[in-house]
Amino acid sequence: MADWIYWIIAAVILAGIELAVFTVFIFGPLSLAAIVAAVVAALGGSVELQMAVFVVLGVASMFALRPVAEKYRRGDPELVSNVDALIGKEAFVLEELTHDKLGLVRFESDNWTARPVDSIASIPANEHVRVVKVAGATVVVEPLSTNPSEGADA
Repeated sequence: MADWIYWIIAAVILAGIELAVFTVFIFGPLSLAAIVAAVVAALGGSVELQMAVFVVLGVASMFALRPVAEKYRRGDPELVSNVDALIGKEAFVLEELTHDKLGLVRFESDNWTARPVDSIASIPANEHVRVVKVAGATVVVEPLSTNPSEGADA
């Protein structure tokens, strides 16, 4: 059997291992290196040249591709979406918020039902608040000024 066939078989096996494991991203780059070694073998390169191409390209592709793959596998920690993006945002109270009666707050151009955090009895209208939690379709907010001495001076 020709050398290039062995390299293709090795590439398929390495790719299969990568797909089965899918956490380390080592076998995928080695699979690519095996394909290039198969091309070198098909063009008549010596076994030493095939091995050298496989080793050098395998190591180089691991160093080049693995960090990119790890970034996508872990996800971007600074990218938040959906309701997670609301936490920490400031809003404006349109209707008084109490634990007995939900009120409304406005973010940019969206209105949301809201209630105050458990430690605060009520928040009057026309106050600026910060979202601390999202519970279903209701945001839980706290005043921007949570220090009692600051509220007494106002």
